[in-house]
Amino acid sequence: MMNNKPEYIDIELHHVYLSIAKMMSLLYVNYDEFYKTLRSYYIREVHNSEENTIIRTALKCGVDRRFVTKAINNEKELLKPRFLLLIKNKLEKIAYKNNQIIYKHGKKSVDSIIHEVLPGATTIQTIVAELCELGYVEDMGDYIVYINKPIKPKFYDEGLDIAAHSERYIDTFNYNLNCHPPDLKKFERNIVSTKVPIESARALEAECQQKLDVFYNEIDSLFKLYEKDCPASKQLEIGVSMFQFNLNDV
Repeated sequence: MMNNKPEYIDIELHHVYLSIAKMMSLLYVNYDEFYKTLRSYYIREVHNSEENTIIRTALKCGVDRRFVTKAINNEKELLKPRFLLLIKNKLEKIAYKNNQIIYKHGKKSVDSIIHEVLPGATTIQTIVAELCELGYVEDMGDYIVYINKPIKPKFYDEGLDIAAHSERYIDTFNYNLNCHPPDLKKFERNIVSTKVPIESARALEAECQQKLDVFYNEIDSLFKLYEKDCPASKQLEIGVSMFQFNLNDV
């Protein structure tokens, strides 16, 4: 797997960018949408964190003041459409008039749509394979059968879970950085070793898994003792996250 760090990226930032890229891949995020939306979130976070002015926010973020104003005012960004979505919409129109069947070659075919949307940039096989993986079409050889359903990546729900878990961890980390007095810090620890021999790693992971399963059940029972039926306005969402990792597996 190509997780090698580019020479021009610091090792610390490498892990940040790699984590974001993995999440983008799971959620099947359009790059232009991701880039512009992330920029807006970043600007608002910097602007609100220390009540910065527009000029100071622009300086800290390294962006034009116009972008800061748009982000603060929640103005909608003009996004480039996803090419696959453009092809999908055109395929849908053809399928609607042809009993859900679209031929790969000829007039009003997959090939003709590719030449219209992405001339010379991709192939019929690539587009069909991608649409099949999304469950959007079925490949029948000389033609495809259109399946009328929204595009949803295979691991979309799992990607949302990862995003939620990441946000919880970052919020806890930020809270602890700014917590006063220090004894009010939330639990946040990592145990990492680089000295476990390869032949012992699986045994260690299995034993950790057993102990974590026991601990998980204890914490789950503890939460249930404190839970009560009450109005949503009087409820708090609190919890504990537990996970193992082995960077050699990814």
